[in-house]
Amino acid sequence: MKYLLRFSLALICQIRTPLSGIIDVMDLMEECDLDEEQKQYVVIVQNLSEGLLEIINSILDYSRLETNKIEIENVPFDVRQLVLEIHNLFDSITKEKNISFIENISAEVPTIIVSDVQRIRQILFNVVGNAVKFTDTRNVEVSVGMTPVDVGNGILKIDVSNTGIGVAGDMSEKLFEDYVQCDASHSREYGGTGLGLAISKRLAELLGGQIWFSSTLGERSKFSILLPVKIGGENNE
Repeated sequence: MKYLLRFSLALICQIRTPLSGIIDVMDLMEECDLDEEQKQYVVIVQNLSEGLLEIINSILDYSRLETNKIEIENVPFDVRQLVLEIHNLFDSITKEKNISFIENISAEVPTIIVSDVQRIRQILFNVVGNAVKFTDTRNVEVSVGMTPVDVGNGILKIDVSNTGIGVAGDMSEKLFEDYVQCDASHSREYGGTGLGLAISKRLAELLGGQIWFSSTLGERSKFSILLPVKIGGENNE
C-alpha cells in the first residue's frame, strides 16, 4: 500500500511538469495575433489547466502534511509586500468579476517580521482564493494587525472577509475538514478539491497558530488567522 501511494505521488509530480508547460505555452499564445474565437479557446485551456494544477498541488501539499515532511523555515519578510503579492495574484479575477480587493494593514504592523513566509503565503492564497471564488458582488478585504507579546515577539492577526454567499452555521465547523465543500451544488459550480482550507488549518497549527471561520448566510463571511511571529524591524512612521 505504501509503495502504491509513493508511486501515485511520483506520477502526480510527473504530470505537473508538462501541465506547467502547457500553461506557459497558453500564456505565450495570448500574445499572438488571434481572432476572438481562438482567444476564447486559449482562455478555456488556461482555466482548465490551472484548475488541474491546483488540484495536483493540493494533493501533494496534503500528502506532505500527512507524512510530516514539511519543515518550517523562519525568514524576515515584509507583510505589506506579501499582501500586495496576493492581491496581484487575484487581480485579473477580481477585475473580471467586478469586485474590489481591499487591503487594510494597521500602522502597528512592523515593516519586517520573521516567520515562514512560504507557509503564510500558502495559507493566504488558499483563504483569499476561497473568498474570491465565492464573491460575486462588492468586495474581498484583507486586514492585518499585530498584538505585541513581549520584546521581539508578537501575534500577527489576518482577517479575510468577503461579501459572498455565506455559510450556514452548521457547516462552519466542517469547512476545515478534508475534502469538504458546502454542498454538491457548490462543488459543481465552483470546483476545487475541498483540500485548500484543510491544508491552511494544518499549516497555521504547524506555525503555532490557529484559523477559524464566521459567517452569516447570504451576507458576509470572515476567516481569522492568528500566527506567533518574531518582530524583526521597527514600525512604520
